[in-house]
Amino acid sequence: MERLLEKGQRFSSVSVEQLTQEAGLARATFYLHFRDKSELVVRLMSHVTEELIASTGNWLGNSEVAQHKDLQQAMVGVVHTFKKHQAILAAVSDTASHDPDVAHLYQAMIDQISEQSRRALATVKRNGLSRPDATNDVADELSGMLVTYCAQNVGKRDGAELDRLAKALGYIAASAVFSDTA
Repeated sequence: MERLLEKGQRFSSVSVEQLTQEAGLARATFYLHFRDKSELVVRLMSHVTEELIASTGNWLGNSEVAQHKDLQQAMVGVVHTFKKHQAILAAVSDTASHDPDVAHLYQAMIDQISEQSRRALATVKRNGLSRPDATNDVADELSGMLVTYCAQNVGKRDGAELDRLAKALGYIAASAVFSDTA
């Protein structure tokens, strides 16, 4: 799916025939693993979401020890994961506006990241390192904005420009969460 999207194929027009041809599989083999193209997309989005969360390192993976620098580093991981999967994430983001099933998948990804962010923020609060107004709403909005922005813009950047973007997003996120004395 990702390779076809990277080649310029539209998400909604990718057929099972094209998928099996690109993967070098028989059509019957596809149906042994997936009920239909929608199930493939569900599993692909689940994998990408897990990879996004894993790319945040201590921020979402071990928030008990998370520091200001860990949130900044998490943004580097997120940006590079979005870059790696830019084709599928941009296609899902675009398709979500007119396909309720894809919109549900996209929202589920944002919700999962938001839930993890809420937990990390709660830990930062318990440790006395957060801004007083850093609430669950801040975690939710930062998560949603980050996913939406990255899905639409990371694909346009490479190299040093991508690194500057990750650094800027890290600064914004850390500034919204951590107190100035943290």
